[in-house]
Amino acid sequence: MAEGCAFLCSKMLLSNVDCLYDKVEEISALKNLLELAFAAGKEIATRSMVSKIREQIVALHGVLNKIEFECQENIERTKLLKELEETAEKEQNEALYFLEVLPNLCSAWSSCELQETQKRDDRQLGEETKPTKASEIIPSKMLSVTAKDLEGVPAELQETQKCDDRQLGEETKPTKASEIIPSKMLSVTAKDLEGVPAYMKGRITCDQINAVIKNLNKAMMTKYKIRNQAPGSMNTTNKNLYYRYLREESEGTEGCCFIVEDDIKLFTSMKMDKRFHQIIIILRHCRRLREIRTSGIIRYAIC
Repeated sequence: MAEGCAFLCSKMLLSNVDCLYDKVEEISALKNLLELAFAAGKEIATRSMVSKIREQIVALHGVLNKIEFECQENIERTKLLKELEETAEKEQNEALYFLEVLPNLCSAWSSCELQETQKRDDRQLGEETKPTKASEIIPSKMLSVTAKDLEGVPAELQETQKCDDRQLGEETKPTKASEIIPSKMLSVTAKDLEGVPAYMKGRITCDQINAVIKNLNKAMMTKYKIRNQAPGSMNTTNKNLYYRYLREESEGTEGCCFIVEDDIKLFTSMKMDKRFHQIIIILRHCRRLREIRTSGIIRYAIC
């Protein structure tokens, strides 16, 4: 589209230049005729000759003004076409992104609907099989044991019972929550980039992609180093980060490690520009990471 418009503009400009050239030729011919008449010593109607020259000069000014106007118009049209091209490229990238993401979202929605249906059927089945009030069995309370009752129990049996109680208490004692150890994202090789479409890859090199992967791994490790600490041993800044991490976790992120854009800005020096998001699309295509979008937050999880 831009090339066709540029061709038409060039064609119009050449036409105006040809017209300008013709006017210049006419003025030059009148000038030569006037010089020959003066050289021959003939008296001619110089007034009409000068009038014709003035008319040609006026016409020449008109052509020049027209050329200047069309040049300015062509500059503005070129600028507008460039903005339209950038907008179209942006819309194309967004369309490609949604074309890749929508099937995964549809499958996730289908699985959620299936789980809700299964839960509803289970609740309905439980209500149907629930015993009625008339058939309920009310258990009787067990009486407490007194010191008089223990007088007839052998001491060895009492000691064995105490040991069993201590062992049962140790087994049922809650253990400390296990630490979350994130895995590192693998680098991208030249063979991986061969399967990436040219419109998606552009001029981005393998080294630039691996540099982004290195920064993402750094942000991931730093985040979970804070996440695995006890809140009581942190300063105020890390404690705020810790509670933010808890708020960002949901059922969809259970069992996976992820970071958000705030973590990337905080723990790395990368810019969240157009090239960064283009590299994110390439990493999704290479199955290095995936996006989890819930509650308006984009989470980057390692595959």
